Formats: sequence, structure tokens, C-alpha cells
Amino acid sequence: MHDFSAAKDELADLLHKVRITRIPATEKITLAHLMQLYRYDLSEFNDDALDASGQFAKYPYFDDYWTDPNRHPFWINLDQQLVGFALVRELNVDQYAIAEFFVLRKYRWLGIGKRAAFHLFRTFSAEWHVAQQAGNIPGQIFWRKVIADYTNGHYQEGFSEHQPTGPKQSFRVNG
Repeated sequence: MHDFSAAKDELADLLHKVRITRIPATEKITLAHLMQLYRYDLSEFNDDALDASGQFAKYPYFDDYWTDPNRHPFWINLDQQLVGFALVRELNVDQYAIAEFFVLRKYRWLGIGKRAAFHLFRTFSAEWHVAQQAGNIPGQIFWRKVIADYTNGHYQEGFSEHQPTGPKQSFRVNG
């Protein structure tokens, strides 16, 4: 029993070290590299293919995250270690969406993604929309659980006809 208690305490300490920070334009190349890993993970659920140079196509809105005031790029860090990223988009006044969200496989299932998502939701008190590709069952499971935990089950689920096409959860975060 003691080992379980120690592991639980260690995990709690670890989760207190999760941080989100804005990605400066000087670190765009690092994000571009992580986007390749992200696109690889998602290729299981879509028709993305490598180009002749062995890379996935550049994310279509990549540069907009440093020129469009309605787009917000964030690193997900565990203490000082980079473990993922989140791209947030302001859809309308007081309405935000998770555009892209990625945690390196090594750090999944530890609660890091959940903690990072909670930080994002608190950063923007607004109505949130989080959609997943129809075939991305692991992503759907993750977001339903995270959003249900964050909202105590007070969210709506519908279907997004826009990218990504699939389930979409909507909820409000108040200051």
C-alpha cells in the first residue's frame, strides 16, 4: 500500500510542474518540428501522407499564430522540459477553440494533457469548442473525460461540420 501512496504523491508533485507558456516567434522552428510528430500521430486517422522529402505538409495556419491576434500558440512544459504544444483560436468575441493539441507519447496518460487543458481553459474565460476527427477515438475519449472533469459534466456535445469533422464539445468557463 505504501508504494501506491508514494507513487500517487509523486504524480501529484509532477502535475504541479505542468506549465503553458506562449510560443515566441523565435521558437517557430521548434514548433514546426513538433508539428511533424503531431501530424504523424494524426495520420492514423486521416489521409495525410508524406511528401517527396519525407515530411508532412506544413500546417496551413502555421505562420498565422504570430500574425493573427485571434490565434494563440502555447508550449506545454513539465518543469523545464518541453512535452507538447497547444494552438488556441479565438472564433468570435468570447468564444475559443482548441485548434491543435499535442503531448509527446512518453508523457501521455500521466494527467499532463489534462492539466495543460485546464490551464488553457482558465487562461481564456469564454465559451469553448473542442472538436475531434470522427476516426480519432483516443482523442474523443481524452477530450470527453477532460471536459467532463473540468465542467463537472456540464457541457454539450454535438457534431462539427468544419475541420475537424467529428464530435464537438462546447462549454463555458467563467472567470
